[in-house]
Amino acid sequence: DVDVAFTPMDGASGNSFLAEAHDITEHNRAVGNLRESIESLEIRVEERTTSLQTEISTRREAEKQLRYLATHDALTGLPNRSLLRDRIDQAIVGAVRHKNIAAVMFIDLDGFKAVNDTLGHDAGDELLIWVAGVLRECVRATDTVARIGGDEFVVIITDATNHDTISIVATKVIERLTETVQITDAPVSIGASIGIALCPGDSTDVENLLQQADAAMYKVKSSGKNNFRFFSEL
Repeated sequence: DVDVAFTPMDGASGNSFLAEAHDITEHNRAVGNLRESIESLEIRVEERTTSLQTEISTRREAEKQLRYLATHDALTGLPNRSLLRDRIDQAIVGAVRHKNIAAVMFIDLDGFKAVNDTLGHDAGDELLIWVAGVLRECVRATDTVARIGGDEFVVIITDATNHDTISIVATKVIERLTETVQITDAPVSIGASIGIALCPGDSTDVENLLQQADAAMYKVKSSGKNNFRFFSEL
């Protein structure tokens, strides 16, 4: 490779020129090598960028999964006790703001221990998953169903206008949970004892509402089970 320059030697006549030729083979080779290095670097940068984007996406997905596991029950996928408190707090704020009623329903299954002891823990887990699905079907999308441990569930009803609306939901829950269901090919029938606390009538505090609903539920347990009762009736 050469670089050639021509310079006129005799003024304007244009008859004589000085020709200079410079060998630029090494220069061009160096430029080519530099270009290849830059292209190789760009490829590596692009590959690393793609890798980093994948790592970031994976990390974000893992963080999302961790947040979900921290606030949801691993078996049923329902909100757990931690998220439940936040949902009750939101329901309290809404009830006070809109001057309506929010209800906290504490549900304890009747006969679950017998199923668990007779058919085994896998059957018990299958039954709990079924119960979670039934409770979801009994309420609106704006309400909350949570599992707080064992065979205990809590339902939050929002934007209720009176006791009758809440009684209808509680009755529907009991009717559905007393249906016979096939668990590991065996017919199973359970029930539910439900205690209900209302906001703002009974309290506007999260812990108080849970304790009041729990107390009403135990009153149902001690007086025949498979029924519901409002805390205000105690």
